[in-house]
Amino acid sequence: MNGYKPLMDEKEIQRRRKWQDEVYNNLEEINNEKEVEVLEKKLIVLPKMFAPLWGDSLLLAKNILKETKDSDYVLDLGTGTGIQGIFASEKANRVLSADINPQAIKCAKLNIKKNKKEDKINVIESDLFSNIKERFDLILFNPPFRWFKPRDMLERGALDENYQTLHTFFKEVRNHLTNKGRILLVFSDSGDIKYLEQLISKYGFNFNIVDKEKLNGWTYFVYKIQ
Repeated sequence: MNGYKPLMDEKEIQRRRKWQDEVYNNLEEINNEKEVEVLEKKLIVLPKMFAPLWGDSLLLAKNILKETKDSDYVLDLGTGTGIQGIFASEKANRVLSADINPQAIKCAKLNIKKNKKEDKINVIESDLFSNIKERFDLILFNPPFRWFKPRDMLERGALDENYQTLHTFFKEVRNHLTNKGRILLVFSDSGDIKYLEQLISKYGFNFNIVDKEKLNGWTYFVYKIQ
């Protein structure tokens, strides 16, 4: 364990627990395949997986369209519906999308086919970098924002107990970046923003906040990390 302790008082912790219950209940209500639209792209969402229903997915997608280069080899880590890899493939010719949840893998493949991106995107099951050996020019990551213990695989899309996943990501990510590789990561102050920024610095990275937006009472930030 990394010995994480929240960098906020108990009132703020409980506010985040209450919000997490709302997030979980919204995801649990998805009992059948449904369709959502993000920046004019239609995406299938399956039950028992994280869905692009909040501002983080949209904000990251907008910035992926700005950041991605034709020559980039892109990793979409924690791909979920496949959304960010699909947007990256608008410019990049090579994208690898990965997720730990088998339901997300199934969903991403459906959406890649739906958006006619099969020739550009490969999909694999991987717990962070466990099944990934390559280096990438651009790594996309929409990590779980809050540090509570998840009830099930569904909630792992929003919860990362004691930020073990986030900690491991920064510990290992440099081994998967090219010399000029960069990371686009979205995070929210519904999690512990101060801790995220401490981790970035701890592992020797620099960051710029390239975009932000306030939605649902929280502020979402897109970090460019190098």
